[in-house]
Amino acid sequence: GAQFANRSVPTVEVDRTSSLVVYAGSSSGIFGNSCTAAPTLPDRGVYKSTDGGATWTKKTPSNLRVSRILQDPQTATTWWAAMVTSGGSLFPADEGGLRKSIDNGETWNQVAGTGGLPALATSWGRAWITGTTDPDFPGQSVLYLSSAQDAGGGQGQGRVFKSVDSGTTWTEKTAARGFV
Repeated sequence: GAQFANRSVPTVEVDRTSSLVVYAGSSSGIFGNSCTAAPTLPDRGVYKSTDGGATWTKKTPSNLRVSRILQDPQTATTWWAAMVTSGGSLFPADEGGLRKSIDNGETWNQVAGTGGLPALATSWGRAWITGTTDPDFPGQSVLYLSSAQDAGGGQGQGRVFKSVDSGTTWTEKTAARGFV
């Protein structure tokens, strides 16, 4: 659709409770089959379809780059969106970090700076999230978040955080520190 023209779509997630509900995250990207010189680009962000991808509605504010969308492994109505931060951001106070939706993708709140995660800053870089369930933590999602912590061009600043309580608190896994 027009929402994705000349943009990249690095993540697509299908709701496990209904295959008609699909989320797509768009990011920068200016090349592809429909690319034109100096195109007018659609806003980036989290898009939701409730008709199997026939139509899409943007659900995040501003013009935010998304790297990964995840349906919470424990609670189907909770969704996570790992974002991308850049040093030259047009929206530096709101771009990047990690967003969470507890209303099935209708609204998305920034959680960077809470529960042990670093505050939102241009150093967040590109973030990724994944998750699972674990019998050692019954009723809770176990989540892992990586953040490049490196939008300024340095190397070896990456960090990994783990939550065993569905994203309420996060602990850095220091043995994983230093990736590019």
